[in-house]
This record gives sequence, structure tokens and C-alpha cells, in this order.
Amino acid sequence: KNFDNSLRDAVTTTMESGAPLSLLMIDIDHFKEFNDNFGHRTGDGVLKAVARVLVSSTKGADTVARYGGEEFAVILPETSPENAAKLADKLRQNVSNQHIINKKTGKDFGKLTVSIGLTAYQLGENILEFVDRADNALYMAKQGGRNTCIRQ
Repeated sequence: KNFDNSLRDAVTTTMESGAPLSLLMIDIDHFKEFNDNFGHRTGDGVLKAVARVLVSSTKGADTVARYGGEEFAVILPETSPENAAKLADKLRQNVSNQHIINKKTGKDFGKLTVSIGLTAYQLGENILEFVDRADNALYMAKQGGRNTCIRQ
């Protein structure tokens, strides 16, 4: 809900101002394996760790939202695709600096990585087309070996 409303507002503002608007779709790589191998509590820990990184790495007007299972969306008002790509790379690096460690056993579950799809809003298109393009870019990032950002 929060995502839909925030995106609608951002698109409306962009249509009025002509300022750029970018969207990132972010998926945690191999998330199912974390859940299957280490249990849902570890999976929840992974989600929280990624959410913390995304929130702490973005600025005031940006909106970070959970979008489905292990997917997040980041709405970037007044952000060109070039700057969005720089941010996506920073997010990717900041996430990969995270190691998930079991507090009880000290076992390191390994490095986290994310795949990112990036797109810029094209004036006049509907919101579904905008989101679909970002989703498609994300799919290509996952197909292309993960831990990468694809712009479409």
C-alpha cells in the first residue's frame, strides 16, 4: 500500500514538474537457500539486514518499500537514471559488506548479494508499465548472474 501511494505521488509530481524519477527493484540473491538451509528466522534476519542497508543508504525524499517476498523497491524522485545507477551500485556494495552470522553458534552464513533492476519514468506512461520495466530489468539482472544492476 505504502509503495503504491508513494509511487503514484512521485509520478504525479514528475508529470507536473518534469523532474526525473527513477525506480529500483531489488531482489535478494539466493534468498530461498537462506530460508531452506538456515530456517525462516535467519531469512527474516536477512530481510531486516537488507532493509537496514537500503534505508541507511538512501536520502530524505527516497522511499524504500518491501515489494513481495524478498523484493524491495526504491522510489527515487528527482533522480536521473545515471545517479540512480550510482546509487544502485552503492546499495549493491553496501549489502555485500553484510555477513549474516548466527549469534548463538558464530556460524557465518556468508555474503549477501542483491540483483537490481533500474528504470526511469517516461512521461505519459502508466505506472504499471513503469514498474513492469523495472521488474523486467531485475529479471535480466538475475538471469545475468546476479549481484549486478541492469538498467532498462
